Amino acid sequence: MFGSLAVVLVATSLQPAAASATEAERSDALLEKLADTPEEDRAALWSTWTDEERALAEAGVQIASVVTVTSVDPLDLDGVCETPEDGCLTIHDEDVHTAEASGGVGMTGASASRTSTAATDAAMDACDQETVVRIARNKWRRVLWEYATRAYWCVNGTRVTDHSASPFADVRSLLWDFVGHQANDNHMGPEDRVWRHFAQGKFKYCLIKDWGCPQTATPWVQLSVTGPGAFEWDTGG
Repeated sequence: MFGSLAVVLVATSLQPAAASATEAERSDALLEKLADTPEEDRAALWSTWTDEERALAEAGVQIASVVTVTSVDPLDLDGVCETPEDGCLTIHDEDVHTAEASGGVGMTGASASRTSTAATDAAMDACDQETVVRIARNKWRRVLWEYATRAYWCVNGTRVTDHSASPFADVRSLLWDFVGHQANDNHMGPEDRVWRHFAQGKFKYCLIKDWGCPQTATPWVQLSVTGPGAFEWDTGG
């Protein structure tokens, strides 16, 4: 997808490792039971669990890593295109979770650039597209949430003649919520020679809302396109 760009695959798929399936399934069952319990009764349910059960439940919703995934094809976050084997994804360097004092998640992110497939012939506009996604996973590599920007643009070799960007979010785990978009900004440079887009969202999870929400995340995606067709992206959060 990115030519000579060195890409590090962090896993053969976004699915959990088989060796941890038993623990992962137990965690899923506990979280389902917690989610199905009325909020006012969750603390009582929690008090009946063993320390091991509580640890499994917490591990099921805690972020262990975040990866950046890109696709030049329209990306369907509902399962059509979710593994490198599908031939449409590139998984970039994995960001290991670093907890901040505020309870947030700090991630260094990934970035890359490529020459757009859009033509550089000034006599004709040509168009290109890319989807850039931040995917958070727990210790068993189960997806917790995804934050993405789908971008489309046209250039004529000198100017960016058309552009659009649509940020969107998908929650895949029980007890995580998408709070909303914190930023969705577009900027055109002088004489339309460069277009930049920045989007950021916010997620949080609350095991028991009366006890507060112990973890938040604010993933972001930044894109830029130049008139000659250079495309760059950067991610974090």
